[in-house]
Amino acid sequence: MKNVRNHLIFIFIYFFVSANLSGQPLGNPLGKPSGTNGDINPCEIELWEYPRWLEPGNDIDRFAWVKRQLKLFQIENPQIKVKLTELSWNRGDEKLKIAALGGAFPDIAPGTVPLLFIQEGLIEPIDSFMEPGDAEDYLPAAKQAFTVGQKMYGWPWYLGGQLLYANRAMFASAGVILPLNGRWTNEEFVDSLRNVKMNSPKPNCYPLGLYFQKYETANFPFAFQFGGDWITRELKFVGDSEETLKGLSWIKELIGEGLVPPDTGGRTSNDIWTGFGRENRIACAAFGLWGVKALTEKYPMDFEIMHFPAPSGKKSPAFLGISGLYIFHRDDANRVKAAMRLARFLTSAKNQRELSNYTQFPTRKSSGNIYSGNRHMSRAWEILQEGRTVIPDPRWGQIDEEIEGAVQKILLDRANAKDAMEHSHERVNSLIARAKSTVGEDIRKGSWIGKLYLAVFPLLLIFAIILRQVHLIFLLPALTVLGLFLLYPLLDAMVLAFRDYRLDEVGGFTIQNFRNALHDPKFLAAIKNTGLYTIVVVPANVLVALIVASLIQGLPKSLKGGFRAAYYLPGVASVVVTAMVWRWLYNSEVGLFNTILRGLHLPVIGWLTDPGVAFYSILLTGVLRSPGGAILIYLAALGNIPKTLYESADIDGATWFQKWFYITVPALQHTTMFLLITGTIDALQVFAQVLMLTDGGPGDSTEVVVHRIYTAAFRDFDFGAASAMALLLFIAIMVVTLLQRRLRTVDLELA
Repeated sequence: MKNVRNHLIFIFIYFFVSANLSGQPLGNPLGKPSGTNGDINPCEIELWEYPRWLEPGNDIDRFAWVKRQLKLFQIENPQIKVKLTELSWNRGDEKLKIAALGGAFPDIAPGTVPLLFIQEGLIEPIDSFMEPGDAEDYLPAAKQAFTVGQKMYGWPWYLGGQLLYANRAMFASAGVILPLNGRWTNEEFVDSLRNVKMNSPKPNCYPLGLYFQKYETANFPFAFQFGGDWITRELKFVGDSEETLKGLSWIKELIGEGLVPPDTGGRTSNDIWTGFGRENRIACAAFGLWGVKALTEKYPMDFEIMHFPAPSGKKSPAFLGISGLYIFHRDDANRVKAAMRLARFLTSAKNQRELSNYTQFPTRKSSGNIYSGNRHMSRAWEILQEGRTVIPDPRWGQIDEEIEGAVQKILLDRANAKDAMEHSHERVNSLIARAKSTVGEDIRKGSWIGKLYLAVFPLLLIFAIILRQVHLIFLLPALTVLGLFLLYPLLDAMVLAFRDYRLDEVGGFTIQNFRNALHDPKFLAAIKNTGLYTIVVVPANVLVALIVASLIQGLPKSLKGGFRAAYYLPGVASVVVTAMVWRWLYNSEVGLFNTILRGLHLPVIGWLTDPGVAFYSILLTGVLRSPGGAILIYLAALGNIPKTLYESADIDGATWFQKWFYITVPALQHTTMFLLITGTIDALQVFAQVLMLTDGGPGDSTEVVVHRIYTAAFRDFDFGAASAMALLLFIAIMVVTLLQRRLRTVDLELA
């Protein structure tokens, strides 16, 4: 009885804990805390931050400034402990979004106004925490940027934007004198570019560098030369308007004249910066405010900051970026109060004066002119005061991705401007309409699969006790891990594929996700590319592994170990690391391949920027990847082939090729089939090299299935569509695997 009682107590505790975990909310409803006046009880808060500037005497740590400020803050507030999490600029925002919607958000996070989080009720308004004079001290643009409705949802910190930089020396060498006021009309701008093109002393030079990629607004003013836009504040798409199409045609004319690189549609900001800032092969290009510091210190250049060109009497405003610190809501009002105090401290007027190290403008008037006497920053401030921002909508990321993809295709001659933008019109309207549709239950209440799992599991445990199979309890840890981290997510994802998902809410059951996937041009392009990658890369890798293993097998025993290691070790390197090496080799400006072509006086190739070449570059990385694992498997199989077969062949006078083709290859057919199946499964899931090299571009020329699933899930937060795509991929892998096995079975039966 005592043992039974203990077992029942254990079951009760397990069930109680499980039930409490099943419905754990991802976020809390918005509440109104008290102000910052009064003492704060001891607590610990967490700050997530990006790397900023290097402090004097520090050449490595770009978090040194914030660490210094945290020490000063904790001296003044010893009862508040602050934990710093260091983000990276490479997809740190995605990490933050995933963490926030997963309920693992920090107390303070950096960035622009968090519309997505505000929409989900995760952000605390700061109005009741501001002290007298705070609201009046902020610049109007800064207040407007963080105001949603009638409330401010963040502490504005710094203001920056996109600027047009001109290499004064390149223009001067062509006899072009830049306007003193920094303004030029369309005609003056184009005439200046033509003079630079005609009189450029360097080969492979271009007067202007442009780039259109996701989340980059630097070159929008060129497309909006004639009053166009992508989408209005009222969420009306105008990318196919006459004004916008005229601006895109203007850019196409510049490309046609050779004033802009022909592969502009596929170039990234890094490509253009390399050509402008490092190689001095581009005379004029648009970058962020950070370019001032880079061109003054790291890559010294005689440069000037210019207004974007516009028709006479009109302006083409630059795009602004205003960043700050925002506070996530928690039920613990004391913790929220502590986070507000830290955020206000970090963004105070005193601390904003140190933004001169970051080449950004302060958002508080009381910070004063921190760039007194700096000609470049004075011109930048003049330009940015006329600036504008993108639409304040949480769907902007998806809208921008659709538009940028269409622009890339237009500039690369892959689509007619009018047709491409009309197609984008349909896609953008679909996004807007879908967001406005009604939704169902809150997913934060817990998945019914999770509740079913947590309800059935204790019952199975009771059943084991009744049958006196108590030893099965020792399987509990392993089964729990297997269930929670494999079976439960798998089943939940399969069900989610048939649900209408919106951020953290799900609607009723539907098959619309599959219809959307099969009508998504990016997903269809991904299927085509993934299939081609698999057909080319898998046989090539298996064949190379077979040939190399056969050659190694014939070596003396003392040499085999060295060659095995030589071929296997490259495969140990991370795919990300090898992709970065390939990215350098493929770089349009300083890459090894194009450097060799220039040395041979041959035209350079846009390895990753030309949509007709980019995917073949991805294929090359797959084909030339060292098949170290496959070689080891083949070597193990080669050691099991009876030597008597080769001895008999020698007696019959067979050549080395005949022995290899008629004995070795047939004897390894089971190993070959195994490698083909596993290689196919791996190739159908290709992802890392595409993400690192092209991010699916230019356009959708290198899009693959897993990358499309990734973007749908973790950039667009459309987990229903992503789950549907993942389920289709799972079915495809299963069908291909079964087909391969079936073909092998038929082959054996015929033999």
